Amino acid sequence: AGIATMRVILEEGLVSRAEEMGEYLHGELEALGTKYSFVKEVRGIGLMIGMSLSIPGGDIVKQGHERGLLLNVTHDTVLRFVPPLTVSKQEVNQMIQILDGIFKEIAV
Repeated sequence: AGIATMRVILEEGLVSRAEEMGEYLHGELEALGTKYSFVKEVRGIGLMIGMSLSIPGGDIVKQGHERGLLLNVTHDTVLRFVPPLTVSKQEVNQMIQILDGIFKEIAV
C-alpha cells in the first residue's frame, strides 16, 4: 500500500502541486492578513501554513467549523491550515471568503 501511495503521489505530480498551491494559499492568506490588525504573520512551507494572531484563535476555529471550514489553532493564537494535496484554487478562494467573513465580524 505504501509503494502504491508513493507511486500515485509521484505520477500525479502531487508534490509540485502542493508547492504551487501552497504558494497560492500563502499569498492569499498574507493579502487577507493585511486587512486586519490582529493578523501578525503568515508562515509555512508547502500546504502546511500557520497564521499568527494577536488574539486567541479558538472562536475563529469554531466559527470556521460552523461554516464548513476545517482548521485548528495551536498555542492559542496560531491558526493552522493543512489542506489536502489535491486542493484547488477554487477551494482556497472559498476558504479565504469564509475567513474574511469571520474576520470582519471580529474586527467590528
